[in-house]
Order: sequence, then structure tokens, then C-alpha cells
Amino acid sequence: MGDETVQKQYDQRIGQVARRESNGNNVVNRLEIARSSYDPLAAQPLLPGSSIKGAIRTALLNAALAEQSPNNPFSTFQNQRQRIIPTEAQRPRDAERAYKKLGAALQPQTFGYAENQKILLERDPLRLLRIADAHYQPKEGRFPSHIVWRVNRRNSGVEGKGMATLIEALNASPTTRFQPAAYRGELTVEQGTPLGQDKTPQRRFQLPSIIKACNDFYLAKLKDEVAKLEGKADPKWIAQIQEQVFKPEHNGKTTMGHMIANGKGFLLRIGRHSGSKAVTVDELRRIYIRQHEKFSDAPFTRWLSAANRNQQDSCRPFGWIFVQTKKL
Repeated sequence: MGDETVQKQYDQRIGQVARRESNGNNVVNRLEIARSSYDPLAAQPLLPGSSIKGAIRTALLNAALAEQSPNNPFSTFQNQRQRIIPTEAQRPRDAERAYKKLGAALQPQTFGYAENQKILLERDPLRLLRIADAHYQPKEGRFPSHIVWRVNRRNSGVEGKGMATLIEALNASPTTRFQPAAYRGELTVEQGTPLGQDKTPQRRFQLPSIIKACNDFYLAKLKDEVAKLEGKADPKWIAQIQEQVFKPEHNGKTTMGHMIANGKGFLLRIGRHSGSKAVTVDELRRIYIRQHEKFSDAPFTRWLSAANRNQQDSCRPFGWIFVQTKKL
């Protein structure tokens, strides 16, 4: 139903005049469809290793800021954040620049690769984490991607100000359930030289700590999203998440929730429509909403996948994946 609806709307609009400019020229709908990342040799989509690593980095940073340690810079950044907040109303652009400067210093100081105001990338502990692109695993009867409408919706469910556009979304069919083992990649934690030596990281993340940090961070975000979307999002998607992620067992079968509880896999949210809460750390989050020219600790709208640009319910969020780990 979803792909047929998209095709019908595409056929109706392609080549039609979208608007007329003041000089009399017509602007014609070309309806370019934004592609996802793909492997040009296999002609199949992929999940970039850089996107996966970036999502892991956010979770590890959030976990590091929550540690009880004398070297934890959280309180310092929290104090600086509190000093910026009073300037938001009168000087929003200055406040935005100040938050960006604060954010740029957050990782180097927390992960220990800043020294005397210099950034020493060789000491970044994530340098020892190598993640390859995850390639699609073809299987008879399933499709790697679908063309959907990217629609902007307020938290209340009504239409937001963001423009609806057609995009290619991975595994986004409104009629399919989760697709297990759809992508395969490699995650390697290098041991490297002893910690603390010159030009080496001061700390190292092992796989169990990576799994825990990701689940602690993203599971809370997923639960919050399900709570906010209940009654507005696709009820099938809501039910699948509740059965397969929030429960350790369903119909006598092991679920993703069981693997999460036993450290055998972890949640991530990746991609350009993941939402600001998934790419910023808790407690220090401050988001500038340009359309409203104000700051907030949470976004006012979210991007959702829809079969119809005017669809108000039964939409789905973008970006959620589950990574099952297996030692080679």
C-alpha cells in the first residue's frame, strides 16, 4: 500500500509547475529522491561505519560524563552552560556560538585527549575502535529499501513546518516486521600500546562497556519516543518494539530485550533524521529551534516516515537499529 501511494503521488506531481517566479519563469517539480548510502559495486545499500561509530561515541561520552571521578569535567561544563542560558533571549546567536564552543571542548576534555588547550587526536580512545561499513545481506522475499515521504510532525501529532520530501529509507516498508540480520559488518577493539604512554589514549573501551553505554543511552530514548508516539505512530511498530525490545521473551522466543539484558547486543539510532536527542548528551543538552528563535532541552518536532505526505498517524520514526554481537 505504501509504495503504491508514493508512486501515485509522484506520477501526479512530476513535471508539474510548482510555482511561478516574479520574472515569469516556471519552477517545475523534478522531485529528486534523496538516496541512502550504498555500495556501488554490489548496488545495495549499506550502513556507514562512520555513522555507527558516531552513535557509539555519543553514548560513550554520555556514560563518561556520568562517572563518579575527580577528573570528570561534567560540573565545569554544567556551570558554563548555566552561565550561557540567561543570554539566550537577548542574544540567541551569541548563545548558539557559545554552546558550539562548549560542545567542541566536551569530547577532548572528557576522553582525555586535550592538553594545554591542544587537541591530541592520537590520544582519543575511539581511535582504537574500528568499525567497517555494514553491508546489506540479500534474502529472498525482502527488499533493502523503500521510497517514503519524510514528514515533519509536532509532538502533538499535527503537521510541523518542515517540508515533506521523498527519500529512500532502508527497510521502511509499512507492512513488514523487523528484518533480522539485514546488515553485516565488523567492530574491532584494538589493544594498541600500553595506556598512558606518549601518543596513546589514557583510557580504553572494551566491548562490554560499549554495549552497556549504548543500551543505557538509547534504550531510554526509545522508551521516551514510544511513549510520545503512542496513539500517533504506526500501532504495529509500537507493538513490535514493546514485544521485541522491552520484553526478554515473546511467545516463548528470545527477543532483542533478552540480548540487551545479557550484553549480547545493543541499540543505536543512526542517520540524518535521528533527532537531536540522539546526538546530544543528557543534562548538557541545549537545542536552538531556529523557526521559533528559542532554545529548548527537547525538540518541538520530529521527522517520521509516511506513505502519504498528508498522513497524520501510523507513521514511523527513522534510524533505530539493533546490533547483535558475535565474536569471530
